[in-house]
Amino acid sequence: MPRIRSFFAVCAVFSALSACGGAGNQSGSGAGGTDGAAMLVPTFEVDPSWPTIPNDWVFGITSGLSIDADDNIRVLHRPGTVPEELRDRAPLP
Repeated sequence: MPRIRSFFAVCAVFSALSACGGAGNQSGSGAGGTDGAAMLVPTFEVDPSWPTIPNDWVFGITSGLSIDADDNIRVLHRPGTVPEELRDRAPLP
């Protein structure tokens, strides 16, 4: 069961990063700030111990995730949002 929760967390992070356009190191002044100090932006690292997506699949925008009683994970994604050059790696609908 912990492995399933870890995979769910990976999918959730992947979905969030996809929706936000990725995470990067950015800095800038805070909204309404007049002191010119750079706003700190969180940085993220890949955890190699997390499960990976099977078969080098590439997902489009993820719109749903579910886990059944047998710990099978179902990912509902929008295959039309996968870039054309990666569509051969998208899972079949």
